[in-house]
Amino acid sequence: MLKPCAPNLAKAQVARSNRAGQTKGITGKYLVNKLYADMVLIEHDIALTDQPSSSGQIFKMKIKSNIFVTGKFSSTASLVDKAQRLLEEYFVTLKLQPGSQWTEGQLSDLLKIGRTPVREAIVRLSYDGLLTVVKRVGITVPEVSIEDQLRVLELRRVIEQLVSVSAALRATDDERKELLQIAKLIEAAGKKNDVLDYLRYHFDIKRYVARAARNIYAEKALHPLHTKSQRFFYLYHKKFNNLKLVGLAHANLARAIASGDEAKTTFHCNSVIDISETFTKDLFLHL
Repeated sequence: MLKPCAPNLAKAQVARSNRAGQTKGITGKYLVNKLYADMVLIEHDIALTDQPSSSGQIFKMKIKSNIFVTGKFSSTASLVDKAQRLLEEYFVTLKLQPGSQWTEGQLSDLLKIGRTPVREAIVRLSYDGLLTVVKRVGITVPEVSIEDQLRVLELRRVIEQLVSVSAALRATDDERKELLQIAKLIEAAGKKNDVLDYLRYHFDIKRYVARAARNIYAEKALHPLHTKSQRFFYLYHKKFNNLKLVGLAHANLARAIASGDEAKTTFHCNSVIDISETFTKDLFLHL
């Protein structure tokens, strides 16, 4: 079985072998696909990712039902991004029920995307802890727990403050203008009590801020934490009906980042996490 390595490295190895006349009809595409197939069946210690453009622009596909599908999809690699976004959407909105088990084929049919990009998207989500892959058993969706959510928020408080302050200091003028526009949208979604619109703009704003921070490592660490928090909120939001409050809190944070005020950004970042922690702890008392 192939040892896990980055796709570009695998392609380079095949190219070198082809030049040396050591391969017999095995293409780089086959090798990379075989690599992912093997990694789905073993414990994987690294993430194989094809990051979307870091230009700072958000491109929305006009797919009304898909709340997280963003980016330009024009190649096989882009299908992996699309599969990942759809899986994340179904994870958050409970189409992938907590504790449910799936096969690669079932997920491919659900997304209406071929098995190869779906397989690669599964690897990404399993690395982020959003899916669990067990050899000869299948793919399991993790359960939801208050204890786990509190741990997520504990880490989010640290990383999100770093990312938010970095974005406040490093964002371009165009990025600041875009943040102000998204702030209006997420506040409006809260006022309308529209949870799907709120989640859509929450995803957009967090992704945008992470890229404006210019720290790819913090961005990668924060993304799965947001996805888990979104699922937790979606599952329990009707119990407290606080969309107006959280929509305004995220809008105020976006405006603080756009202003470039480090102290203001820190205050509103902590405010967002405080609301989430109170929500989670109150839920524990009501269950």
